[in-house]
Amino acid sequence: MKQRHILALTILLIFGSVGQSFADVPLISVEDFAKPGKYQNMKISPDGTHLAFNYRDGNRVNLAVMDLKSKKLISSFRFKEWRQVVNFHWGNDERLLLEVQKRVGYLDKKGGPRELYAADIDGRHRKQIFKAGRSSYRIASLLENDPKHILLLKSHGGDYHAGSETLPTIAVKINIYTGNLNRLTGQPTQDVNQIIFDENDEMRLAANYVTDKEKFGWGEYFIYLKNRKSGHWLRSDIVTKTDTRFNFVGLSADGDTAYVTSDEDGKTNVLYSLDLKTKKKTKIFQSDIVDIGGMLSSEDGIILGYTYQPNYNVVEFLDKKHRESIALAGLFAAFPGQDVSFTSYTKNAEQAIIFVRSDTNPGVFYLFDFASNSLKRLAKVKPWLKTEYLAEMQPIQYTARDGLVINGYLTIPKGKKAKNLPLIINPHGGPHGPRDRWGFNPDVQFLANRGYAVLQMNFRGSGGYGREFETTGYRKWGREMQDDITDATQWAIKAGIADPNRVCIYGGSYGGYATLMGVVKEPDLYKCGLGYVGVYDLETMYTDGDTHQSKGGIRFLEHILGTDKNELRANSPARHVDRIKASLFIAHGKEDVRVPMAQFYALTKALDRAKIPYQSMVKDEGHGYQKLKNRIAFYKAMEKFFEKNLK
Repeated sequence: MKQRHILALTILLIFGSVGQSFADVPLISVEDFAKPGKYQNMKISPDGTHLAFNYRDGNRVNLAVMDLKSKKLISSFRFKEWRQVVNFHWGNDERLLLEVQKRVGYLDKKGGPRELYAADIDGRHRKQIFKAGRSSYRIASLLENDPKHILLLKSHGGDYHAGSETLPTIAVKINIYTGNLNRLTGQPTQDVNQIIFDENDEMRLAANYVTDKEKFGWGEYFIYLKNRKSGHWLRSDIVTKTDTRFNFVGLSADGDTAYVTSDEDGKTNVLYSLDLKTKKKTKIFQSDIVDIGGMLSSEDGIILGYTYQPNYNVVEFLDKKHRESIALAGLFAAFPGQDVSFTSYTKNAEQAIIFVRSDTNPGVFYLFDFASNSLKRLAKVKPWLKTEYLAEMQPIQYTARDGLVINGYLTIPKGKKAKNLPLIINPHGGPHGPRDRWGFNPDVQFLANRGYAVLQMNFRGSGGYGREFETTGYRKWGREMQDDITDATQWAIKAGIADPNRVCIYGGSYGGYATLMGVVKEPDLYKCGLGYVGVYDLETMYTDGDTHQSKGGIRFLEHILGTDKNELRANSPARHVDRIKASLFIAHGKEDVRVPMAQFYALTKALDRAKIPYQSMVKDEGHGYQKLKNRIAFYKAMEKFFEKNLK
């Protein structure tokens, strides 16, 4: 996909000047934004005769199979309430693999482990072939040349080594008809947590990472290469003890070259090819702005290219002559300004299912024919949303007060000019690791449809912009990280985009923390703040929730927050509510294990003592509302709250 250039400030001032007027854009119902997509994924059978897809049905996610020629459904797979088919695969032309998991909310205590089922496509002979218990699995290969078996990477909780904080992984072959499981011979005798197979489904490389308990962010890599002739595994010194984030992301067709990403220079990660015989690294690509996003591979397992997202998504091909690379390049041209990916292929890649999506398109599935280069639309993820009424996310860039360049996105209501608008600042959660990305966002689209501009910024500490950028946010909660959000707000006001008297801030998780810290530190900047499942007292992070319950979690907290109580209290919004002038809405989930109700109580009790009014909502949810009735209630309450404060 050709990269679109970031817009300069002068161009931002004419956003929305072309197209429909806002009066012509209908008010889309709350329910239409709150509802999850009808379809989650679609995959074609190896022989091209059937289509399998998982779809939402109330509290369940079921799987259905359709005959592509007759368009008739031949079977549907349902499980108990809250049990969801979270992923699925074609084991062969007649048998499907279903990954099933109980999901009620996010980060609550009501979910369950992922289990693996297999069934004939007509619904018969359904059998659970992997029961998790204390074990977990990853599918390593569907074994195209062995239709009765697949390869799994299996880990068992009982094998966890507390001393090294590692969970060993073994490779097993499982029969998809009987569930019989056999450990593969010839794998490493050493503990490893990663095994990589070549295109012939032979084990070629294994690795184990052991965390350093003294130096945060450091660890030791144990990397083993298998000698094809002798079958022996030999430890390699490609990388050993380091603070580098080193990751194997693929193998070449001959299995002698590995593709790796590494951030050894401290900036954004670099994509290398690594000759496994000579250990010579060759640099392929490094972005000046962001990390590599992921790798593209073909139906036969050949690495085609890589992706990254400085503002919009960018795809670069390593093998430009491969028929799938040529097809994908043509599809990007056919869908300008959108992302395109393959979900599945028929054998020998005669046909494929493609998925197309963008900031204004929640997603559409198509059937693609390689020979005729033709497309047939199959289904829209959210058919009730009309893309012509949704607003575009535009990449922006500003400079923080200390000179650091910050990237983000600005969404202007459809049909409106970027001038003197009510603005909602929307900092993301995490904060270390996640980042805001270009793409469909129901919250942002809902707010834009209600007439608000939405500004998202990837403040320092965000992931995706390299290790150096992320680590500059450590120990900067409520300080430089918060200043970056304030500077974004001031940037929008000075540019004339935002009405300075109509600015609110809303975020979830760390974004909830940033929301409350924002109205504390800048009492005259924001008219209102909506904190959603947020952290409000940093000391409480050490006593409540699931983060402090592991040694690794404690080390993480100590490194990113520090242990100085005065510093923790100074950067806790619940300790400084007396500074707040903005209207407040505090929403939380009583089943949240990551940011538990102790955080909600720390804030609301402080507000009550200070006699500061606030609106609140507490639902029987985890870390964010997942149930449709709760999402609708939250959206409706949010709508009234912002309408009252941003008239």
